[in-house]
Amino acid sequence: MNKEKCIIFMQIIGAILFFGGILSSIVINTVITDSLDVTLNVHYHQLISQITYSITIPGMWLSIVAVSASLFIKKINPFQSRIHILILFLMLLILTNGIAFLSPMIDEVTLLAQNGFSSGDLSQNYQSLKSKEYLLGGVNFIMALIVFVFMVFRGFVKPKE
Repeated sequence: MNKEKCIIFMQIIGAILFFGGILSSIVINTVITDSLDVTLNVHYHQLISQITYSITIPGMWLSIVAVSASLFIKKINPFQSRIHILILFLMLLILTNGIAFLSPMIDEVTLLAQNGFSSGDLSQNYQSLKSKEYLLGGVNFIMALIVFVFMVFRGFVKPKE
């Protein structure tokens, strides 16, 4: 397998992990919706936390490494093309939002759900933070879709002929 095909494979695996983690979280969220069952919410947030740290974030890192390797192998200066700048900027924004803001928020919401389990009731702070978590997750997902569309339709992931 040549280098470009290996990099494309890495990009595909990274995208599958990243989008798979996000989509599984969305599916679980639609099943749980706005349940006030404290036990269910605790387990839900523990599961989402595990999905985030074991699937979504590694997929994000793999995608960034693969895109960087692709640029290096093809000897492309990413700052000469607006589309490459946009893609790299959005990927770094997704990574920053995911690691600096979303992951700690997921941990905090999980902790609030666990505290609610102890008291038998979910606090208003839990509901508010959960809404912010959904909003940030949605923003990340939309940015990721934009990156994916640009990469596929602008030939970013395709090998040179």
